[in-house]
Amino acid sequence: MMIAVVLNVVVAVVAARPRFKTIRKFVPTTRRLDDVSCEYGYEEGKDPFGEDCPECYAPDNWGNCSLWTECNGNFQTPVDVVTADAMVPSAGMNYLTYDYEALSGLEIINTGHNLEVIGGFGTLLLNGIYYEAAQFHFHLLSEHTIDGKYFDGEMHIVHVGLDEDSQLIGYAVVGIMFQIGGDDNPFLDSIKWEEAPTTETGEGMGTTLDGDVDLNYFSEVLSGEYYRYKGGLTTPPCTELVEWHLMKTVVNMSQSQYDYFEAIFPNPSNYRPIMPMNGRNLLDTAQALSTNESCVVGADLCGEGLDCSDGVCTSETSEDCSYGYEDGKDPFGADCDDCLAPDDWGTCYADCDGDYQSPIDIVTADAMSSLVLGTTQIPWTYVPVENRTIINTGHNLEVLLDLEQSGYVTLRGTRFYALQFHFHLLSEHTIDGEYYDGEMHIVHAALDPESGTIDSLLVIGIMFAIGGDDNAFLESIKFEEAPTGEDHVGVMLDQPVNLTYFSDILDGDYYRYKGSLTTPACAEIVEWFVMKTPSTISQSQYDYFQAIFPNPANYRPTLPMNGRNLLFNSMVLGQGEDCVSGADLCGPDLVCTAGVCSLEAGCTDSTTWYKRGDPSKDCAWVADYVPRCDARGEDGGLVTYAEYSCPAACGGTCSDSTSWYLKSSSSKTCAWVAVYPEVRCTRMGADGMNASDACPTACA
Repeated sequence: MMIAVVLNVVVAVVAARPRFKTIRKFVPTTRRLDDVSCEYGYEEGKDPFGEDCPECYAPDNWGNCSLWTECNGNFQTPVDVVTADAMVPSAGMNYLTYDYEALSGLEIINTGHNLEVIGGFGTLLLNGIYYEAAQFHFHLLSEHTIDGKYFDGEMHIVHVGLDEDSQLIGYAVVGIMFQIGGDDNPFLDSIKWEEAPTTETGEGMGTTLDGDVDLNYFSEVLSGEYYRYKGGLTTPPCTELVEWHLMKTVVNMSQSQYDYFEAIFPNPSNYRPIMPMNGRNLLDTAQALSTNESCVVGADLCGEGLDCSDGVCTSETSEDCSYGYEDGKDPFGADCDDCLAPDDWGTCYADCDGDYQSPIDIVTADAMSSLVLGTTQIPWTYVPVENRTIINTGHNLEVLLDLEQSGYVTLRGTRFYALQFHFHLLSEHTIDGEYYDGEMHIVHAALDPESGTIDSLLVIGIMFAIGGDDNAFLESIKFEEAPTGEDHVGVMLDQPVNLTYFSDILDGDYYRYKGSLTTPACAEIVEWFVMKTPSTISQSQYDYFQAIFPNPANYRPTLPMNGRNLLFNSMVLGQGEDCVSGADLCGPDLVCTAGVCSLEAGCTDSTTWYKRGDPSKDCAWVADYVPRCDARGEDGGLVTYAEYSCPAACGGTCSDSTSWYLKSSSSKTCAWVAVYPEVRCTRMGADGMNASDACPTACA
């Protein structure tokens, strides 16, 4: 894509188009290719026409050009669209909003890399922003694949977003797949596809088109379903500012039309090989994620008014509200009139003034193990993950992991998947009032299986103390090569990221409490595990970080416990143990009621009644009653002696002296009589069989 040409066209037409709003301003590192000495092709030493070109880089080496370093970025394009991974966010599906118009007097040119038609064809509306259609061009084979399958071709309609000062803020590209079949495609005929120049031409030197060029030819395709993700340009400089939309409906082209293009750009033609997704969101026919849905910093799809913070889409703060660690300074130590110190974060981020904030001072004398459940190791599973990047978020150094592929920690039967890890120097937590030299946070997220919404976070904190040689793990993530300024592209890692390096620490002693994120928006949704045994960091590694984030660096001062439980080597509390409502550590099926971990109850009665939706075991529960109340005896089995009425809270309609239940599915074991074909009441006798008394009228 010739970026300068695109911008010239858009600037000419943008003033005539309405715009709802602008977004955060990006400053792309783009330049015209003729300003540099390196050229690109699709085969080493060959140009796209298949001619010898010693200075032409193949795709694997595009990033070796000093102006194309983003081609080695973490969020590149094209990708393989794995349809099973595509999700519909909680807001549901929505279709493209476009407004294209027919244009005349255009030409089809040969850019030296593809066939292209330039024109101000109209707009694509995305999250309240109008992106201006500036050109379309073609790749054969397709650049993207769907479930590993290439198509015969792919058309890209390129749209450009500008702010009020006509500065580039990003691109939106619509991809349409082509397959060989049938007669000549009428749209390709209309742009004189088989009369297009066979050698490179500039503007004004292409093949003049006689009729209108009308992108509405593809209206049925554009009105249909699509896949959506965030990526980069598929040609140098590979700028990662592209909102991608890949239409599901495929368009035909004739064998003759395919052959004409292939004769100009012979194999390997002009398509870039597939790049890894690296954990990015893939949406199914949806523009954006909603509040609390998981996102990927640097490639987020959060909706209008939302930011991707700590892997979650959260509400944006006002533009003049930023945070640092010293009043009037940003985390780099530079003057920043709008930067709030930690004590003032709450003036802009309300949750930061909450009662159960992090970090805390861990008073070891106050730490206790569960008297009911005892002690246990953290059940962690990590696997090495490749193609990672270390970035500078502007507040810390961070490595983003591949969600659901990097490992997890299991808590209360729920898997919390490793999302990212980052560093604070000094440590944020203190142990008996003492700071460590640094602290690494491994952030995990529990996802709702239907919506992808993050329900809660789990963070493992590992302390670092200066001593000895360079830490091998920090070396493996290029700690001393990390960006020294804010940079979400970062430095690509040569080695896999392997958190099992810390296995001895992770299998050791830990402190456990409920708290918050240690940076705004300070949401109190974090299950904290702070490891007792520290790792080491060399003086050189420490100095490198401190030079980026000088004193007071990037650690938040400790906050009060406010009566919260602090556990030692225990994951959760058991039934009957004291808890703190709002920050409780009660185990599964327990809730903190009146300061005590109690069995989850939906009924108020002299017996213990429960809402239950989980499968049963033994005679304790009947499978798949949602919701339903059961009386439970001391041994965990169903009460076999029916002497209490069915509480109204359970939806019961029976009013006699025995226990009657609404029945809508089959039972197992001795709890219920199997397979009642209609909703009805059954009475349970001492032997677990249906009682002989008549079913009350109210239950009939």
